[in-house]
Amino acid sequence: MMLEDAFIYINYVALIDKSGKSNFGIMFPDFPGCGFAGKNLDEALENARSGLIFHLEGM
Repeated sequence: MMLEDAFIYINYVALIDKSGKSNFGIMFPDFPGCGFAGKNLDEALENARSGLIFHLEGM
């Protein structure tokens, strides 16, 4: 198996917040300042997923 074929899955805690009529918010306690939002939960989760990947690639 080549290194390019190997996948490593790491889980991070995500906190989801929804107050009243506001958007859904998602933050990652392991990455201060790394927070995302969306009009619905699916949009917030996708924004958080792609945003966290972008953040980790930049480290």
